[in-house]
Amino acid sequence: MFFNAPQVSVTCAPALELQLVERFKMDVVVLGIRGALFAASLYYLMLRYQVFFPGLDVIRFAVATASGVAFALSLTIADARSGPRCLQKALSSDSAIGAEIPSIRPTLFGPVVANVWLAIFLDQLIFALFLIAVVRFSRQVSLRG
Repeated sequence: MFFNAPQVSVTCAPALELQLVERFKMDVVVLGIRGALFAASLYYLMLRYQVFFPGLDVIRFAVATASGVAFALSLTIADARSGPRCLQKALSSDSAIGAEIPSIRPTLFGPVVANVWLAIFLDQLIFALFLIAVVRFSRQVSLRG
């Protein structure tokens, strides 16, 4: 009964939308780093306890990366959905600020990718790959020495 109620139109000032999107982007960076830490921890545990043994290390690397990015994206989507209506409107396609969202710092792929969610995904993927590579490198150094 209540699901078919018409949505109330939300009007927000473009300056407020911009401010909310900038805060959201900072949240995205923090959540991406959390996802990368989760991926690196998972990869370390898989290496230490030989999960997927005698599987290839590529499987461990892929599973840890996918898990970390999925964790970070789920936190990001939950953050976007639980935010104020003005933030949800700013992130939607009918926003007045929609064209400016990808170029707002801090994102690595914001200036290159026009879709904000694709830019977020690529940023979180790069964070996860970097930390997993650090874990892999340190593990190889410790095994040699």
